[in-house]
Amino acid sequence: VIAASGTLGFADTLEGLVDLSKVGAFITPSITIAPRLGNPMPRTVEVTAGLVHATGLPNPGIEAFVSALLPRFATLPCPTIVSLCAESAEEWRVLAQAIGERAEVLGLELNLTPLSLYEKGFVQREVPTEVESLAHIHQSLNAVRSVTQKPLIAKLPCVGAEVGLMAKAAEEAGADMIAVSGAFPAVAVRLSGRELRLPYAVGGLSGPAIK
Repeated sequence: VIAASGTLGFADTLEGLVDLSKVGAFITPSITIAPRLGNPMPRTVEVTAGLVHATGLPNPGIEAFVSALLPRFATLPCPTIVSLCAESAEEWRVLAQAIGERAEVLGLELNLTPLSLYEKGFVQREVPTEVESLAHIHQSLNAVRSVTQKPLIAKLPCVGAEVGLMAKAAEEAGADMIAVSGAFPAVAVRLSGRELRLPYAVGGLSGPAIK
């Protein structure tokens, strides 16, 4: 069992509640080049058979992550996989070079959902086309593979192209494993007040409903 990206924070938010020695690996929240504060509150809404969340990928940025957080992962009783998210091939290379050969890191997860979708709530005009999505997958994996031989997990976007096409593109570009998708676009509405419950309207749905 692998603890998916974000579920355990940076292995400190559920300290004492989760026995990490029973976990096959722990995946960090996605790390970006620059620090990100994330979206305004509220960021989560409980719904029937799931959770709609729109965090905006809050994280300290790669420099602070390497200096302040990464050394602590060497003390964890399970392997650490670091999740990355970037917009360009150069950003992917910079992120991978910073941690790609660190002994504390078992492997890398590439969060392939475009950053713009985290910021704007899956606005339809911002969703990439199939051609753009497949090109982004190839470009991202090729860039990371060029600077590290660590195992790579391709975390596929939930929009842009059919999942089989994206998985094939990721395999061809060097992915060792596939994470089928991030959370699926969803809207939570408070019917009594006729209002949207998340600041940017659209979030990601995860949980039993996805089955």
